[in-house]
Amino acid sequence: MDRYKVKYMSKNIQLLTSLFVLLITIFAFQSNAAEFEEGVHYQELKPYDVKKPEVREFFSFYCPHCFKQESFMREIKSTLPPGTAFINNHVENMPGQNVEVEKYLSKALIVAERLKLKARFTDSVFNLIHVKKQKLSSIRQVNSIFNRLGVETKKVSKLINSFVIKGEYASRSKKTQFIRQQGINSVPTLIINGRYQTLSTGFKSKKEYFALIQYLLNKPL
Repeated sequence: MDRYKVKYMSKNIQLLTSLFVLLITIFAFQSNAAEFEEGVHYQELKPYDVKKPEVREFFSFYCPHCFKQESFMREIKSTLPPGTAFINNHVENMPGQNVEVEKYLSKALIVAERLKLKARFTDSVFNLIHVKKQKLSSIRQVNSIFNRLGVETKKVSKLINSFVIKGEYASRSKKTQFIRQQGINSVPTLIINGRYQTLSTGFKSKKEYFALIQYLLNKPL
């Protein structure tokens, strides 16, 4: 057998192997998708408009469970396909908390995103409340967190009062109210494409949960 035939056969084998792997992947995804049931793994809501695929986490910095799930949420984010947004939507009116400080935290998180400090800001707030066990009950404390991250209070105040931040805050607040009107009050809650809420039942592994998110993202917007 000459070199040309050997090389040709080798390429064919590689192609067949790649096709086999692709078919197995598609079959596995379809098998998982067939097993997902509405009312068991997810529920469909009255939707709010989305412009592009998104996974939105409704959470509160004051929620212990949200703190414990933060690393898992970041793991979810790392599995999302290109072009899919992961949005942390901070909610307010948690029991026993100062609403004005909660609102400030919601806006401060958006500021941190704009400054590319979201992960560091989030970790700092969670650490203050749930690790150091300090009560975060003043706007000054929030500004102090920014100061430690190298951002002056004057700059934070200017951004928080800017048209862009106010607009994004209003948008996120509206979405919070929208899902609460549908009876969703627990956090953390994941909403996919503004339409599907993931549930916490019926999963044997994290991979199955990740597969559910992919399945819901592939549903029509």
